[in-house]
Amino acid sequence: MEMEDGTWYIDQSTRTGDAQPRIWTLFDHRTPVGAFGVRSVKTLVQTDCKEGWLREISLLVFNDQMAKGSILRNTSPGTMKIFPQPGSAYEKISQTLCQP
Repeated sequence: MEMEDGTWYIDQSTRTGDAQPRIWTLFDHRTPVGAFGVRSVKTLVQTDCKEGWLREISLLVFNDQMAKGSILRNTSPGTMKIFPQPGSAYEKISQTLCQP
């Protein structure tokens, strides 16, 4: 999924769950971001298809595209519910997860 600042990839083979499905995503920045030169972010996301929220369960940040190179950050935020804005990448990811 092409966005203004990079490309999102959704790995359908990692999908688990039904009521609150999870899936791994990958975002590749077009250009390095920040002082550490972030190039890609791999995220395990979970969504609630009834309530319409999404959250990041695990987040890994890399200094090369396609989740390669050194891991710059590895965190498990997991609790904050995100209500995706219409037209956002997270809305599209949530819709993909909630398709029958």
